Amino acid sequence: MNELFDLRNKIKCRLEEIERLRDLADSLPSADPSKEYISGGNTVQCKFAAVVDKIVDLESEIAAEIDAYTRMERKVREYIQSIENPRHRDFLWYKCVCFLTMEQIAEKMDLSTRQIYNIQTQTSLYFKDFSAIMYTDKEAQ
Repeated sequence: MNELFDLRNKIKCRLEEIERLRDLADSLPSADPSKEYISGGNTVQCKFAAVVDKIVDLESEIAAEIDAYTRMERKVREYIQSIENPRHRDFLWYKCVCFLTMEQIAEKMDLSTRQIYNIQTQTSLYFKDFSAIMYTDKEAQ
């Protein structure tokens, strides 16, 4: 289930990179269309085009990653909802879907941190079962 967290962070980093690139594109002086530019030269127009190309490439990558994230998150949600024990289900929801810390989960569930760590130990088999499901699904894709 760490894969979901990692993918979420990867998407977030790429979105931040796009923002930096957009800021860079905005900071470049405007190209003068009346002037003739030499192809391959180190001109403002070439720099701007390179930034725009990078933004387009990143947006395509992000779209694919968001699709993968959405599929993975749906599987996580379905798996967690299938768990019968309400405490285990709540714990896994907060940990794997909301990405809360143990302290935040304890507060949400109105339990001590020690109790939350005990629940984590009890739910460790769910992680192994889910990892097996995710691995099998990856082979099928």
